[in-house]
Amino acid sequence: MKRFPFFRNFSAIVFVLIATIITTTTLNSCKKNDNQSDLPPEVEEVTSEGSELETPKTAVIGAAGGKLVSRDGNLEISIPQGALKNNTTFSVAAITNTSSAGIGLNYRITPHITFEKPVTLTFSFAGKVDSIASVAALGIGYRDEKGVWQVKTRTKLDQSKKTISVPTDHFSDWAALELVKLSPRYSIIDPGGSVRITAYTCVALKKIFDLDKVFDPNGPDESLPLVWPYPLPAKYIVDMYVLGKENENGIGTLTPDGPSSAVYKSTLEWNPPLNPVTIAFPLTTNRTTMILTAKVEVRHIELGVRIQIDGKTFSYEGEATYNNAGQCDIEFFDKKLNKYVGSLHWEGGTGEFGWTDKTDFWVEPEGYNPKRVFQHLYDDGRKYSAGTIKPFLIGPVGDMIVGEFKISQAGATNTQSGNGEYLGASEIIGEFKVKRLP
Repeated sequence: MKRFPFFRNFSAIVFVLIATIITTTTLNSCKKNDNQSDLPPEVEEVTSEGSELETPKTAVIGAAGGKLVSRDGNLEISIPQGALKNNTTFSVAAITNTSSAGIGLNYRITPHITFEKPVTLTFSFAGKVDSIASVAALGIGYRDEKGVWQVKTRTKLDQSKKTISVPTDHFSDWAALELVKLSPRYSIIDPGGSVRITAYTCVALKKIFDLDKVFDPNGPDESLPLVWPYPLPAKYIVDMYVLGKENENGIGTLTPDGPSSAVYKSTLEWNPPLNPVTIAFPLTTNRTTMILTAKVEVRHIELGVRIQIDGKTFSYEGEATYNNAGQCDIEFFDKKLNKYVGSLHWEGGTGEFGWTDKTDFWVEPEGYNPKRVFQHLYDDGRKYSAGTIKPFLIGPVGDMIVGEFKISQAGATNTQSGNGEYLGASEIIGEFKVKRLP
């Protein structure tokens, strides 16, 4: 694979422009091999059904056509004139994300009927730009009857409007998806610390020859299954580098660690001049080049768990376990009271995760009258809160697990009366740096 060292000489402004645009120039210097035998086994990602997070929004649409927009404005359903013969009531509701490639929430669209003409689904990713490695690697998919997410290959990206759209002849559970990604996308490490960043594919490459067929708005109308993410084959990776000149001005160094991973190590400076730094993974296919980017921030996080509730800060000791299935559990320990007072749970390793049935938080801090427990649910435990948990680093056993979280509406329940009265909701922000136990 020919390397392209000239990428390192681009300025920050030029880099940002390139990182968001797919170049259609043919790269004759990097010839592809049709043989897919070097790919590891691909396992289709079978997922559970998402849970509805809100009352569905409805609209009656007939032969003249019309539109229905989700409550959060992130999905627009456009039904053209002539797609329907009779007036039909349609509904859309945000549901929990069930795919490892999902960006934000998934959406349930009903009813499941056959249209006379294709309808168009348009997703907005404006609020997720900072959590996406490259908008050029976005796609749209639906969950089939087996629980496998199927990516539609004929999508259209509008970078100026920050939307992606796809035609479809049926409704189901739909989502915007990140088909190729870096993990972790955003990291926080101590001065002198390090983090391993890996490029992953979430789409089945054995069913196609090249990534080009995933990102072709004018290609055949096909569906490709999502698979459990695995490291992107080396033939797609052009280079790995830090934006800027390594070893100067506190930028740190990047060392390849296998065909699809690299380890970034920061300098010992507490206030480096470039912070966060940008790590780039240029990818090449038969016809295009795209650049995946991750960011690493140098910031010292104290050992333990810190939680801020409505401006009041609580500090606890913490310990964590992490298993091969990607499930992490952190328990909070109040040394003065000599007892556990809370916990945090998520599934999926590093990244960014919303509050769902696969994420969990509770804490019962001292100093409240009556005593109460705060959770990631509100409205008397009936709704999941907005906000996310962002684990940046999951080290090996004996090392650290580091991250931060926010719960916009953490519902409080009275634990003193014995009747479990709902006491309203508070905003919670927190961070953690705890040792990983065996």
